[in-house]
Amino acid sequence: MKKYFSTPKLRDIFRSQEGFAAVIFPVAWAFCDDFQAAPEGGTAAIANWLSNVVQDNKGEVRLCTSVSRVLVDASNTAYGVILSDNTEIRSRYVIAACDLFNLYQNMLPSFVVSKETIEKIGKAEMHSSSFSVFLGLDCTSQELGFGEEVINMVTDNPNRMDHTSSDPHKTIIMVVAPSVRDKTLAPLSKGTLMIHCPANMDYGDHWKTGSKRKRGEDYLAFKEEFAEILISRVASRLAPDLQKHIEVKNIATPVTYERYSHNHFGTIMGVKPSTANIKARLAQMKTPVKNLFIGGHCAEYGGGVPIASRAGANASAFILKELKNPGFLNLKAVLDSSLPSLDN
Repeated sequence: MKKYFSTPKLRDIFRSQEGFAAVIFPVAWAFCDDFQAAPEGGTAAIANWLSNVVQDNKGEVRLCTSVSRVLVDASNTAYGVILSDNTEIRSRYVIAACDLFNLYQNMLPSFVVSKETIEKIGKAEMHSSSFSVFLGLDCTSQELGFGEEVINMVTDNPNRMDHTSSDPHKTIIMVVAPSVRDKTLAPLSKGTLMIHCPANMDYGDHWKTGSKRKRGEDYLAFKEEFAEILISRVASRLAPDLQKHIEVKNIATPVTYERYSHNHFGTIMGVKPSTANIKARLAQMKTPVKNLFIGGHCAEYGGGVPIASRAGANASAFILKELKNPGFLNLKAVLDSSLPSLDN
């Protein structure tokens, strides 16, 4: 840390992180021109661009459509998927950009993946889920003192256990105002603010939903109380008048992330890059099923849109190479040219 930070206080902040990856990745991003920053229009711009590219190449995009099963023939080869509405789609290859545990446990025939493998994935060290508060403000974020930086808030005596404890009074908080950097995300006279913290699925009896994830009045009250504690912490340290300017509020808990993503325990970044996980080779693109590849956050360590995008591109490269498609060399050239120089 002395190589990057001359101030002891800054070094102490970085050393309080839960693991080495949480320290080195932000440093690496800074030296790669902050490549995690979304383009104008937010992350939706990436999805819209990709959707247009697929359709321009005569592909089909289906939104709000989940896959219930992957079709596997007698030779253990994937040949398509069945959607939740029982629609069958056949294809020569399948790329699963979804949770690995959900894929192996629920979407493949029971004989394809061993029970031991599924148990190993189920017990893997996972990134936590998240508790997120999305705020729409009746003023610009700048008026409350927010800039384009991501703010990490910790208690006066930060330690690794508190950062991921799910205790709203002690957890680390990430605060960012997207509309400061990207003016298209809010009307000119208004602003947006996002407050995030790591959160575990089992906190507070699964956020008052029980083992069956039943969302009722207790759940709504519990997540509202949790959000108010985070907002109050941000207000007390950064923006005293924050509560007066909240016009829109949306809250997401680990139950929310699990419900929409089907990720194991609502994890937002798959398996951790821990020594145990790496030795177990949990993150990989190939599966026990021929022509079935992994192309999302479970195929690479690190998490986030850039990592998941790289995994999808690499899975596509595998398929193009097997097909002897000339597009493989074009894609390979793009991927090779996008790697950062060691001199930077």
